[in-house]
Amino acid sequence: MEYTGYMRVDHFDAPTYVAVGDNDWIANWQTMKQRLFYLEKLGIPTEFHIYSGLSHGFGLGTDTVAEGWINDAIRFWQNNMQK
Repeated sequence: MEYTGYMRVDHFDAPTYVAVGDNDWIANWQTMKQRLFYLEKLGIPTEFHIYSGLSHGFGLGTDTVAEGWINDAIRFWQNNMQK
C-alpha cells in the first residue's frame, strides 16, 4: 500500500508493504520511506522496495525490474495477517 504524505501514525496502523518506482511523480519514495520509519518506531512491521526507472502504476511489473513484487507482497501480508 502506498501513502503519499499522510504522516500521522499510531499503534492501530496495519503492517505496511511499499513497492514504488524511483520516478513516481504521485507517491514520492522518500515520503513513503519516512512514513515507514515512523511506523517502525511503533513496532509496526514494514517492508520497502524501490524500483529504479519506474514511475507510478507499474502494475505487476512484468518485464521490468519490479517483476515478482506481488509475490513479495503476498508473503509479507501472509506473515503479518494476525498482527
